[in-house]
Amino acid sequence: MKKHLTLFISAIILLSSCTLKPLGFGGVQDGKVNSMNQKGIDAEFGLQIKNPNNWGFKIYNSDIKVTVNGLDVGEAKLKKNVRIKRKSESVSTFQVTSDFSKLGLTDLSKLMSLAGSKSANVSVKGQLKVGKWYYKKSFPVDLTQKIPLSK
Repeated sequence: MKKHLTLFISAIILLSSCTLKPLGFGGVQDGKVNSMNQKGIDAEFGLQIKNPNNWGFKIYNSDIKVTVNGLDVGEAKLKKNVRIKRKSESVSTFQVTSDFSKLGLTDLSKLMSLAGSKSANVSVKGQLKVGKWYYKKSFPVDLTQKIPLSK
């Protein structure tokens, strides 16, 4: 019994001393508008994530707000949880769906002009949730970048 208790306490101390290094974000890539109509927009983009840690983890659905040319277009969601390998860089695809009912008439005209453009200034802000087993942590994301739009 004493052995098990010592092993358990040692495991807790070892796990509590582990720290997660901050993630790096390489930028927004591959913007794609899937559909756009009077009700809203359905688009997706890739976010390059750099993991400097010695272990891999999963990225969970996070609170990330997306603005395009200064217009709030909605929250980005992962289609499914993504596994990031240790000491690697990968691109995770986020899907954005928005509701145009909150936008004013001037915002709608700006958005319609965006439909014909070939590039847009995209801003991604929020908290990216990552974790492994029971350990979870959020990292701030704040990127603004001009990306080409493909139709």
